[in-house]
Amino acid sequence: MKKQISVIMAAIMIASAASGCQSPGNQATGATSGGEQKEIKTFSLYTMGQTTPLDLSNTPVGKKVTEITGVKLKCDYQVGSDEATIATTQTASGQYDDLLNPHNELNVYRDAGALVPLDDYIEKYGTNIKKWYGDDLKKLKDPETGHIYSLSPARKTVTPIYPLYGFYVQKQVLKANNWPNKMTLDDFFAMLEKFAKEHPTINGQKVIPFASRGDRDGSYLISGVPALLAGYPNTGGNYYDADGTAHNFSLSKWSHDYYKKLNEAQQKGMIDPNMFSQTADQFYQNIASGKVLAFYGGRWEITNQIASLENQKMYDQVPFAISVVFPGVEAESYNGIESISAGQGICITTSCKDPVGAFKFLDAMCSEEVQKLVQWGIEGEDYTVVDGKMTLTEEQLKKVDDADYAKKQGVGQWWNFPHPNLDANTKFSDGNYVHPQNLPLYISSHYKDYEKEVLQGYKVSNLYDMLAPMKSSKFGYGWDISIPDSQPELQDAQKKSGDITNKYLAKLINAKAGTFEDVWNEYCNEMKAAKYNSTESYFTQQVQKRIKEWN
Repeated sequence: MKKQISVIMAAIMIASAASGCQSPGNQATGATSGGEQKEIKTFSLYTMGQTTPLDLSNTPVGKKVTEITGVKLKCDYQVGSDEATIATTQTASGQYDDLLNPHNELNVYRDAGALVPLDDYIEKYGTNIKKWYGDDLKKLKDPETGHIYSLSPARKTVTPIYPLYGFYVQKQVLKANNWPNKMTLDDFFAMLEKFAKEHPTINGQKVIPFASRGDRDGSYLISGVPALLAGYPNTGGNYYDADGTAHNFSLSKWSHDYYKKLNEAQQKGMIDPNMFSQTADQFYQNIASGKVLAFYGGRWEITNQIASLENQKMYDQVPFAISVVFPGVEAESYNGIESISAGQGICITTSCKDPVGAFKFLDAMCSEEVQKLVQWGIEGEDYTVVDGKMTLTEEQLKKVDDADYAKKQGVGQWWNFPHPNLDANTKFSDGNYVHPQNLPLYISSHYKDYEKEVLQGYKVSNLYDMLAPMKSSKFGYGWDISIPDSQPELQDAQKKSGDITNKYLAKLINAKAGTFEDVWNEYCNEMKAAKYNSTESYFTQQVQKRIKEWN
C-alpha cells in the first residue's frame, strides 16, 4: 500500500512473484499426529490490502494447520504498488497465485475470468463452510453472475472493546480538555489548535496537530469522512435513504464544509505538510513517534503503532477514538455496519491446478479443530483447558494482545480465510467460545492502567461504549457493490470521478487563502462533466435488490 510506481515496475515484481509460485504438483510428505505419512500439498497465496508479510505455514500454529489439513502455504503480499495497478497487471498477464485475496479489486479479477466459481464445490465439499456461513452464503453471491467467488472472512465482530473507527486523539489532549466526545468539527480543530500552541513539541519533535493518509489507496480516509460527519455509516461513495435510494455525496455541502475546514487548518499550519507526498508507511511511522495529535482512521490500522507507543512508555500519546459530527447530528455511525462482505475474502484462481484440493483446504479451515487452533492458538501455550472449558491464565491473557507474539506464533493471523461468526453468543459445539476475546475474563482484565484512566474519565466500563454501537443493515455494507463490465459508461464515470476527487483533495486542502471557493467550483465543474452521479441509479437498483433477496 505504498505510493504508486509504474506499471512496468509492477509487472516485473508480479512476474517475479508468479515465477516462484508453488503449484499443488510440488508436493512433499509429512508426519501426521498419528505418526503416518501424509502427502503435503503446497498452494501459493497472494494477499492485497495487508502491509505486514507473514510466512504463515512456518509459524507454530501454521505448522499444526499443515498437519491437520495437509496443506502448506507459500505467501506473497502486496508490495510496491497500489491495488488497482497490481490487479490490472496481473490480469493482463493471466498468471495468478493459486489462492488470492483481492481486497477491493475482486471485480477486476472476476471480469478477467481469473476466479473459479465456488458454488458447485460448496454443494459437494463444503460441509464446514455451509455450517458456519448458513444463510449468509446467499449474501456472497455476485450480483452480476449469481456465482460465489469469494469466501469472506468478515463475519460479525467479537464482543468489541474498542470503537471501530473515529477521530483518534491523543490521550493527553483528551485529558487536558476534560474528556470531550461528540464534538463539532469547529470545536475539534479549536481544541487541537489550542493544545498545539501550548505544547509545540513532543520529545523534541514538532507536533502535527492533524494528519491523514493522502496516498491513493488511503485517500478514502479523507473523501469518505464527510458522510460520517453527517451521521451516515461508511457505505462507499453514496449514502442511502431507508428505501435504498442512493445519493452520491461527493459534491454535498458536507464535503464542501469538511474540505474547507481542512483548508483553514492547513493555512494555520495545523495539517501535516507532507500529507499528499508521503507513503502510508511514513504516515504510520509518524503516529508511532507520538507527534501526531489527531487523525481519522480505524483501530485495526494502528495496532502496531499503539504497541510501539506502549513499548516506549508513551502512554499519553496513545490515541483514542471519539465522535466528531456536524452540528445537529444526533446519531453518529463510526462503528459502522454489522454485516458480511461479498467482495473481500479468499478466492481460488484459474491458475490453480488443483482447485478441488484448494477448496477442501478452505473447507477444512472452517472445521472446529482448525478454528480452535487459528483463533485460540496451541493448548498449553496460548490457552488452558479446565474441566473441558477453554480459558486463559494471567500470562496467556497478556499474549492475546501482544501483536509481536501473535505474528511469531501465527495465532489470529488467518484473517484471509473463512472463520465462524464471532459475536458474543457464538460458541463451538462443545460450548466453548469461538474466540478468546469473547471470554468475560478477557474483557474484564484487558485494559491497561492508562486505558483505565480513560474509562474513568468518560465514565464507561468499555471503550467501545464511547461511540454508538454498530448498526444492522438490510443490504450489507454497500461499498462492496461493484459496477460490472456490462456497464462500461458507468465504470468510466466512476473511475473518472474518483480520479478527479483524488486530484482535487490536495488542491482543495492546500488552496491559498481566499481561493478555496474557486477551487471547489473547478472541482464541481469537472465532476459534473464526468457525470459523477450517473451511477446512483445502478447502486439504488442493486441495494434494493439486496433488500428484497436478503430479507
